[in-house]
Amino acid sequence: MPTGKNAGPCAVYYRVVGGKNHGDTEIACLPVTIAAKDKTAHVGDKAPDLNQPVLDKDYTVDGLVEGDTLDEVKPMLSGVTLKYVDDEGNEIDPDMSQAGEVTIQVTAPVPEVGNYAPKCVDGKLTISKRSS
Repeated sequence: MPTGKNAGPCAVYYRVVGGKNHGDTEIACLPVTIAAKDKTAHVGDKAPDLNQPVLDKDYTVDGLVEGDTLDEVKPMLSGVTLKYVDDEGNEIDPDMSQAGEVTIQVTAPVPEVGNYAPKCVDGKLTISKRSS
């Protein structure tokens, strides 16, 4: 185990060699799910602003190992973006003049941080008519 004075956080990699009853293990990162939160609006409203996404308001993070904190994945979260996209993944402005659903795409541009790899899950904006 590495030691040092005021060394700060570090990643420790290990490999376990199997025996006749167990296979070798491979180095792997655990998936952390970054999911866009679903949004709702009414026809004629302004679409919810996604320009500066806020954790737990606009997206969630799940999958941290017990004892780890969001500090472990902060570099990954600093680049999280949300945008409205069509079926082909092209960025759009939602048509707020009619009822329907629009995909909210979430991306985390950092491929891996420490022992975690991001898995992004899109959300949706549901536009509904006001009830009378």
